[in-house]
Amino acid sequence: MAKVPAAPAVSSVATRLKTFGLSAAKLQLTNDLEVPTNQTVTLDAADQKLSKQLSRLTPNSIDDLKEWLGVPDAAFAHSAAAITRPIAIMPVHEAYTPDQSATLYSVARDYVFGNSSAVSKSQVPALNAWLKSIAGAVSIITFQDIHVAAGARLVVNPSITVLFARYITIDQGGVIQVRCTHGAINCAGIKGAAPRLVPTAVGHISDILNQ
Repeated sequence: MAKVPAAPAVSSVATRLKTFGLSAAKLQLTNDLEVPTNQTVTLDAADQKLSKQLSRLTPNSIDDLKEWLGVPDAAFAHSAAAITRPIAIMPVHEAYTPDQSATLYSVARDYVFGNSSAVSKSQVPALNAWLKSIAGAVSIITFQDIHVAAGARLVVNPSITVLFARYITIDQGGVIQVRCTHGAINCAGIKGAAPRLVPTAVGHISDILNQ
């Protein structure tokens, strides 16, 4: 499921962009996105009209993915003492077999979307090498504010991993449909009478990075 803020954040736009290595000044973050009443707007990385809004980022480590897409460790009430299945420490290679990749995907998913402390730090070098081997990237699209009007639908295609905005307002009956399940919505707050976020696809981390 797409990650969304649990509560309004106090971080400024500049501070949140810095997490991605981006600068608000260089992005000229002034464009709002308006989705009119009963209309559908689809965001896709192939749309040339959105090229100035898009940035393509290469994660250098599993910790980059954790920070960009994952769930903060602070969100977990219990310590990571409960590891349900022991996994042998994976080797560091330039390339991995399909079986090794499947294992590393599972470990990466636990690290990024779970409490990273539950994963042995000894796995991190192999996770970083695996990320490098799949040569993936994360696409982030940036707006100032987003308004989804009544009955409108904003569709975020899988080619976009992170939807970034200052504030998002979703009016009654409006929907944001996120087609990249392991993507993220990064905003200071979502406002509206009954905001709806709809995940519609399931993908592996490696799928997301290779969109």
